[in-house]
Amino acid sequence: MDDEKARWREVDLTLVMKLARRRTARGRDVESEVLGVRQLLAGFIVKPPLIPLLGAHGLSRLREALQDKLVVLDLKVDDDPEDLEGLADLAGYANAVTISWRAIASPRRDQLVKVFERSGVRPVIAVTNSDVTLMGLDELRGTLIPAVKGLTSPMILLPGSAKGVVKDLVSTIPGALVLIDGVRPGEGLCAGARYEVIGQNVLDAEDPVGHIRMTIYAQKRAAEECGVRIS
Repeated sequence: MDDEKARWREVDLTLVMKLARRRTARGRDVESEVLGVRQLLAGFIVKPPLIPLLGAHGLSRLREALQDKLVVLDLKVDDDPEDLEGLADLAGYANAVTISWRAIASPRRDQLVKVFERSGVRPVIAVTNSDVTLMGLDELRGTLIPAVKGLTSPMILLPGSAKGVVKDLVSTIPGALVLIDGVRPGEGLCAGARYEVIGQNVLDAEDPVGHIRMTIYAQKRAAEECGVRIS
C-alpha cells in the first residue's frame, strides 16, 4: 500500500480562474457569478482591465465573498519604490499580488521580499509569453531558478509556453507552487504545476458549474496517466 501511495502525487482544488470582465456574456455581474463556482476552484486572478472597474468597494466585496480562496491582483509590480507604496493597503482586497520575475531577479530581491512580508500580501512571481519569446526557455530557466532559490514556498505564474521550466522549478525549489496558464486540462499538473489557470469565458456558459466539473474530469483523466491524483 505504501509503495502504491508513493507513486501518486495527490492534489485537490487545482483550478484558478482569471477574471478580466465586469459582466459575463449573459449580462451577469462577475461578483455574483463567482459565488456559484467558488467551491470548485482554488482561487482567482483579477486582471488589470477589471481592477479599476470593480474599484475599492467591488474588490473588497469580492474578497469577502471568496473568503479563504486565493485572490491574486495581477499588477505585475516592479522594483520601483512607487510600485510598492501602499502594498499593505491591498491586503483588504487580495491575499496575493503578481510581481515581475525581473524584479525578483534584481539585486533588490531581498528588500522586495521584506516589503511583501510586512504587507501581509503574498508575491506571485509572474513570467509572460513575451519573456519566453525574448529569452528562450534555456535562458529563462538559467535566470529564474537562481532568482527564486532561497524563497520560502514561492508562487510562480507561468504561461503554457514555459511549461518546460516547471519540473526544474519544483525539483530545485522546495515548496514551489506553480500556476500555469494556457495548457490543456491535466497537462500542467503532469508537468509538475500545482494549479492550472482557466479563463473567465467559463462563466459565459449556460451551466458554469457543469462546465468546470467537465474540466476537472478531463484533468483527472489526463493527470492519472502521469501519476497525479485529484481528490
